[in-house]
Amino acid sequence: MLRLFFLLLPLVPAVAHAECDEAMPGGKWVALLDEIDGAFTQTDFRRAYALLDYGDEGLLCLPRLVSPDELSRFAHQMSYRATIEQENDEALGWAQIAQIARPGSDFGPYVPKDHYARRLLDDSAPAAMGLRDDIGLDPEGGQWLFLNGRFLAQPEGPFELQNLLQVADRGGTVTEAHWLHGLAIPTHLAGDPGNPMKPPRWYEEPALTSGLEADQTTPLAGPSDARRKRMNLGLILGGAAVGLYGASWGARGLYGGSYSDGTRALTNGTYFASVATGAAGAGIFTWGLATR
Repeated sequence: MLRLFFLLLPLVPAVAHAECDEAMPGGKWVALLDEIDGAFTQTDFRRAYALLDYGDEGLLCLPRLVSPDELSRFAHQMSYRATIEQENDEALGWAQIAQIARPGSDFGPYVPKDHYARRLLDDSAPAAMGLRDDIGLDPEGGQWLFLNGRFLAQPEGPFELQNLLQVADRGGTVTEAHWLHGLAIPTHLAGDPGNPMKPPRWYEEPALTSGLEADQTTPLAGPSDARRKRMNLGLILGGAAVGLYGASWGARGLYGGSYSDGTRALTNGTYFASVATGAAGAGIFTWGLATR
């Protein structure tokens, strides 16, 4: 899908994205990376290339944020393919993306130790990095941008490479993804220059270096299960509050508006219990919404 990207950069549109018929499950994505490693290990290049093409499109349909480890691993695989096909500019570009995503990462064991792919970066200048000062980031409310697996506070990154841009909502679900040519931010996500964006509360910045082996990945987690449980508990308490409030009116109507001390205590008790339960539910739900 992105073949010859680095050679044809001036001739292609600024953004490439996929229309996803179905999402690529996170577990399937990681399993695909394993399959690609296996195909290269067995020198089954036809299968490896087919899987890479599938992964190239599937990455844009991943419903969660890609981790820097995963993106680096995929970029190394694409770089190795390009070296085999003698597309050296493309191979270098993918190798640079792999290092930007995860500094210090390397090819998997399927690449021979003396292979040219392992020397791609030795005699090459680092990828040009910079900040666009002509635009700012302005996604819709409750959305954040992530470039190559990391939070994007402002339009900053590699100018001359392809970059993976993902847009995540307040629940950590990716709502759209694009391969950018440089820093060509889509117009509906850009705005006037301004202050850098702040990350969502659930986001944790990945480490800059990794001790993982080449065939291991660490998914970048969105909101935790604990957060979802807090939000669900808040909704349950809110429902209970509505029930108690209804009970207080039922107690009042049961006696036709003629109060004794007992009925008054019952009515007032259920009413104040509904208020307290509702407040607790709202507080727990807000806590879950605002924290990881």
